[in-house]
Amino acid sequence: LLSQKLHLEFDELQREYPIGNFRVDIFGKEISTNSAVIIENQFSKTDHDHLGKILTYASGVDAKIIIWIAEEFTDEHKQALTWLNENTPEEIRFFGIELKVVKIGDSKPAVDFDVVVAPNQWVKISRNPQTSERYETYRRFWRELLEKYRKNLSPQPQSWMSFRTGIPGISYTWRFNTQKKVF
Repeated sequence: LLSQKLHLEFDELQREYPIGNFRVDIFGKEISTNSAVIIENQFSKTDHDHLGKILTYASGVDAKIIIWIAEEFTDEHKQALTWLNENTPEEIRFFGIELKVVKIGDSKPAVDFDVVVAPNQWVKISRNPQTSERYETYRRFWRELLEKYRKNLSPQPQSWMSFRTGIPGISYTWRFNTQKKVF
């Protein structure tokens, strides 16, 4: 459900993944970028302890996607994640997610995720002096390809993309090749 909500594909997810003397709740990879992902869960309202944890865990595994899930985000912690999104490189993305339980009529309770903080990639791209026409061409190509194959992924400004096969640990990678021979 979280993958669908964020338009990201996760793979190789591991619970209680060790990082130095600590353990992150969930560690894995995002398929299209092969980026490290950490997910930290917190009961109740966000606190400074968990803000420190996500930064420590992210630095320990060089995570590019950092997801903090809590029942409620304080305005201060929303602002902290927004500030991090606005002041870190384009490939680093912080998400604040509130976990909700919903029930309609007599239905069974269901989980829902409310995205309260997400990166604004347009702001990051417009600030990034390294964005070139070549990278934008890659992004346009991947966007069209992803639309054609109805893949709900974010096109990246790079010469390759990976896609999940549905079999854990196995993915397809499409890439541009400038060599005449492929082995």
